[in-house]
Amino acid sequence: MNNKKKINKCDYGYLEHKLKVEIIKCICLFAWPIALIIIGYVIKGTKMNIFTLVAVLGLLPAANCLVTLVMYIKAQKWICDKSNYDIISNAVNLDKLNVRFDLFMTGYSKSFPVQSVTCVANSLFGYSSMKDFPEDKFEEHLKPLLSQNGLKVGNIKIFNSIDKYETRLQSINEDSQDEHDLKVLKLMENISL
Repeated sequence: MNNKKKINKCDYGYLEHKLKVEIIKCICLFAWPIALIIIGYVIKGTKMNIFTLVAVLGLLPAANCLVTLVMYIKAQKWICDKSNYDIISNAVNLDKLNVRFDLFMTGYSKSFPVQSVTCVANSLFGYSSMKDFPEDKFEEHLKPLLSQNGLKVGNIKIFNSIDKYETRLQSINEDSQDEHDLKVLKLMENISL
């Protein structure tokens, strides 16, 4: 029986896990076109054959996978480390309150790395270790996406201090999330890498 728990998007450790998956996927997607080129050359004695054509077409999904891999490599700088995860999990009951981790969202001109986020009582708040987190640009990016999905959030606050985020989490520890809060968090997952 498999004891490994499935790591879902925006669970703690998701970005690290997904990087490993993408590396393996990328290697496999590049390996079979290269193998086809070699097989075609060995069988036909020339690189101008149907195997080469199929191999070149096979490089399209491989190239797409490579772009995705580069994004996951870029996001590794912003993962929620174990010490911060411990602080967050000690501040709230993670079985009762939905807290999402390792969100890496991209806008047209900016990337928004958020190590942890939650939504309670129509307030979205989170933590980012990025010292100059562009909170105004983030809100500008997020508000239209919320509106397009029929959602609205009163407050958006991203702390750049884990201590302030911990204090905020402790203050809402007994609050509960309603269906709207969970939909906002689901949207955050959907727009994250």
